[in-house]
Amino acid sequence: MRQKILSFLFIMMFVVASLSAVSQDYISGYLDGYTDGKSGVTAKYAQTENRTTETSLYKIKYFVDDFGDPTNEGYISQITPAEGTFSNSATRNSDMLWYFIIAPQETAFIIYEYGWSPVSGASSYPTNYEISVKLADGAVCTYRAKNYSDRISVNLNEESDFINLLCSNSSVRIVIKEISDYSNTSYNLGTVDCTGLAELYAELTK
Repeated sequence: MRQKILSFLFIMMFVVASLSAVSQDYISGYLDGYTDGKSGVTAKYAQTENRTTETSLYKIKYFVDDFGDPTNEGYISQITPAEGTFSNSATRNSDMLWYFIIAPQETAFIIYEYGWSPVSGASSYPTNYEISVKLADGAVCTYRAKNYSDRISVNLNEESDFINLLCSNSSVRIVIKEISDYSNTSYNLGTVDCTGLAELYAELTK
């Protein structure tokens, strides 16, 4: 019995000593950092890295030239295409794939109906669209866009505001509707996770 009591007391002394050591190290480090800060010395201790972009669905990619080689012109896009649905006079809530192109010179959506049929327009008669973005508080912002070729591009005079909206929200919901007297096509992109977009765009445009 006496041996058990002695063992218990020894363990308690070890724990108390360890806690004391940790506390003293923490206090010493805090005081060193405080003193360095007052004197303008750079902190000696590594800060925790911002890992927002590591969990993002997006990455910076690069346009290619006529030979298929990457250029130094970058853009932000999904790592893998996102899913959504589209509706028109012939179908309702059919599957589609889509992805962003967010670049300093252009912000656009590339959409594949049924996952393989690209949505295209003509340079001489571009297709007009309205982009509706719903925020978490229920507010809806609208933007105009055109399709001159193989992508729905946000109008240049609204592009900056559109990017700022994406970069300042954690998630939004997006619907794109064709503006036409002959078509009622709409594309529901669903909930768009914006995590990491602000950091990536800052890196892209620095």
